[in-house]
Amino acid sequence: MACAVLGAQASDFCRKNADGKIIYYNITTQKGGKPTVSVTFFQEGDAFTYKDTLNVPETVTRKEVTYTVTAVGRRAFYYSNSLQVVNLPKTVTKIEDEAFKMSTVQAVNGTQNVETVGLEAFYSTQVKSIELPALKKLGKMAFFECDLKHFDIGSSIERIEEGTFNFSKEYRVKLPATLKYVGKKAFDAQRMADVYCFGTVPPKCEPNSFCEKLSDLRSLVLHVPAGARSAYENAPVWQDFGTIVDIKE
Repeated sequence: MACAVLGAQASDFCRKNADGKIIYYNITTQKGGKPTVSVTFFQEGDAFTYKDTLNVPETVTRKEVTYTVTAVGRRAFYYSNSLQVVNLPKTVTKIEDEAFKMSTVQAVNGTQNVETVGLEAFYSTQVKSIELPALKKLGKMAFFECDLKHFDIGSSIERIEEGTFNFSKEYRVKLPATLKYVGKKAFDAQRMADVYCFGTVPPKCEPNSFCEKLSDLRSLVLHVPAGARSAYENAPVWQDFGTIVDIKE
């Protein structure tokens, strides 16, 4: 069912989902490729567009053209202070900058095919758990000051940028074998439990990637692949973990 888009807005069009809730969209590809759209907001500063649980459909139709929903656009749910759950379709591969920033969202589902999470995408949200097994790119401060306690960042990501998980709640960290770099203040050692790093070669770290005070790092246990312990014991930053042990099979 169609809906009217009136006044100054950021969207190209809107449609009601199966629950009768209006969702706004921007066209991202139309000619020369598969028609696609991203979810967006109605107008800048409108914090009340989306509420409660929102089910985003896989496709939407406009003027006899069927578009596939492939992204959550920039600031789509920014500061949405009545939003609780967003269920995304499996077609979504990108969550853009500040998409959920400062919103009250507690759960975002359907993220199994998301490859890119942008700058401050979940900044200061109440999301406690998220699965991102296909993730390849993660923006700065993506989960800064978030309620996150569990996350799966998959096995493809190469860089974790500045402030990404800083000030999240206490959590267990699992870093994939593909990881090559950990940026400044990416984590907060005071809130972390054990750290698992699956690379046989220690990723490059900044001096403060995990903490400002060395004493905070001394209390943590670092789990590494069998045969790689010596490499971590002699690598900058990693060597400062209090205990380094082999990952148990």
